[in-house]
Amino acid sequence: MLKVKVQAEFPGDPPQMLLIDRACVTVEVTAQMLSLGRTAIYELIDSGELASFKYGRRRLVPVKGIYEFVDRRMQAAS
Repeated sequence: MLKVKVQAEFPGDPPQMLLIDRACVTVEVTAQMLSLGRTAIYELIDSGELASFKYGRRRLVPVKGIYEFVDRRMQAAS
């Protein structure tokens, strides 16, 4: 399970921790997991570096794809 710190839903509330036990997460959660902005996540999706799909109006990112993206970046850095 993965812990992710997310912004509070309402101003003034403290940030919360999420335990990721899902197959897919939103772009916003993906951005928080990777410490990137939403725009950067959409750029990675558009370039094909990060897998995603649309379900209705939502864009979802498979958690497995996030780990694979990080693994590829780590291998490229070494």
